[in-house]
Amino acid sequence: MCSEPRSANVARVSLKGARILVTGAAGFLGRHLCRRLGTEGASVVGVSRRQFDHPPAGVSTWIQADVGLESECEHVMSAASPDVIFQLAGVVSGSRARDLVRPTFFANLASTIYLMDLAVDRGAAFIQLGSLEEPTEENELAVSPYGASKAAATTYLHLFAKVYELKAVIARVFMAYGPGEQDENKLLPHVIRSLLRGEDPKLSSGKRGVDWVYVDDVTEGLVRIGERAKMLAGQRVDLGSGKLVEVREVVEKVYGLICPDRSPLLGTLPDRADEAIRRADMAATRRQLEWVPEVSLDIGLARMVDWFRAAPLNRSDR
Repeated sequence: MCSEPRSANVARVSLKGARILVTGAAGFLGRHLCRRLGTEGASVVGVSRRQFDHPPAGVSTWIQADVGLESECEHVMSAASPDVIFQLAGVVSGSRARDLVRPTFFANLASTIYLMDLAVDRGAAFIQLGSLEEPTEENELAVSPYGASKAAATTYLHLFAKVYELKAVIARVFMAYGPGEQDENKLLPHVIRSLLRGEDPKLSSGKRGVDWVYVDDVTEGLVRIGERAKMLAGQRVDLGSGKLVEVREVVEKVYGLICPDRSPLLGTLPDRADEAIRRADMAATRRQLEWVPEVSLDIGLARMVDWFRAAPLNRSDR
């Protein structure tokens, strides 16, 4: 279990001039975070399995590496010599497919353990990206390889924070959405891209309630966690809205923005069993960070649709 959230009413540490390692920097959230950290004056070292001629905005140094491999992780940490680490790298999929067990083990769990072990020796703060898919109560079970890997990573983080005194924090991000390059197999990108092509995507009932949070709000929350990592060590910080909005309502909003004369094909695909329905504990987050999200769902969706209208077909992995 996570420790009780404490008040954020203490001096925060500025990230200006700090060396910050961001793994998964080529991903949707990673790109936004690197850009935001750059505006803080941080020296950002971005890491991804992908190679770029022109790294994402905000990145001072780019390293192509797979932190799921211990030798490459050691190389990254030696080259970056970070003060703060944001561990965003991983295989992100809610699929229950058995062939994801090993990839999520190495990309999500092994990488986190390697990085935390090296961070202890360097005295670096460590922020682990959590997920709404991971169980948080003793009677809950993970229902996907992704959720299981995230839950295990959280367990190890508590070990490192309590026993080895690592300044480690879990940033549990809920359903982040917004403009930017991202995996277009995921729900909102898939729906938007399909509608812009004039196609109606096949969907499940959409009755699942989800806590949606705009990507710029997430990055602001992550920066605040980085500034307060020492005080928040061993804690979980929820980054969401604290509100549940059903998937079908969000899809209907997207239809209204792109093709208001049509209706979504809800219920044409079966619902996935045992979907997690969790909302962020924003009362705790306000105490921890003095932060709440600012962008409404309607404004965030409009910005996302506008970006996809202007963007060519793309797909990103981490």
